[in-house]
Order: sequence, then C-alpha cells, then structure tokens
Amino acid sequence: MLVRQRRNRSEVTTGDDATAAAAIIDVVFLLLIYFAVVYETPGLLAALPASLPDDTAGVNRQVPIHINVHRDGYTMDRAPVSALALESNLSRLARASTNQVVSIGVDADATHDRLIKVMDLCHGVKLTQITIVRRRRQ
Repeated sequence: MLVRQRRNRSEVTTGDDATAAAAIIDVVFLLLIYFAVVYETPGLLAALPASLPDDTAGVNRQVPIHINVHRDGYTMDRAPVSALALESNLSRLARASTNQVVSIGVDADATHDRLIKVMDLCHGVKLTQITIVRRRRQ
C-alpha cells in the first residue's frame, strides 16, 4: 500500500484511487441488480383478473358451500357424499344461484384428481367463485 504526502500536510491519500472507484462501482451494480429484481410492473399485475369483495357491511352474506376432499372420498357440509351425490347437490344449489361461494378443503393426503373432479363439477354447473384451502394432517 502506498502512502503519499502532499505539500499540504492536511491531505493524506492512501492506496490507489482506482480501488475506491471499483468499490463504488460494485455497490452501484449491486443496487442496480436489487432494484431490477424487486421492481414490479404495474401492467403485468393489472392484467390479472381480481374479484374483490364489495363494501357492503349491512348486507346479509351467503354462507359458502363447504366441500372437503379426502383421500378416500368427499364430504359436503361434514356429511360424506359420493361423487354422484355431490354432482346432484351442486346442480341443485347452482339452480338457486350461481353467485354462491364454494369452499373446497383438501386434505394433505388427497390426490389431485379428486380436487380436479370437484372443480370440474363446479365449472359444469357454472359455480365460478371457488376458494381452495389445503388442510394439514392432524
């Protein structure tokens, strides 16, 4: 490391000025990478369809239809049902209103094809407001 003294003894420089410039360039480059990764484009997020709840505090809200998907079958409002009975119950409920919310709880050990079957049944009877919740093993 090189230590030079100038005629004005109050200013002492140590080392190479190129080393200090390289450190600053590294910091600026890291900041550039950080902001490039963190930046979210508003246009990308705006293109996603979102259904937000209305601000209607006094309105009587509908109770969601609860369907649970297990490894060995289905339950609807805590009562075991077959796939055929589930289809007829969803069809009956959809005739009343297609704006009902269907809450599908999926056990951790349930297979994907059972979940897809319930989603297909909901789609077939035009129930489109679906929430899916993963249930942990107990």
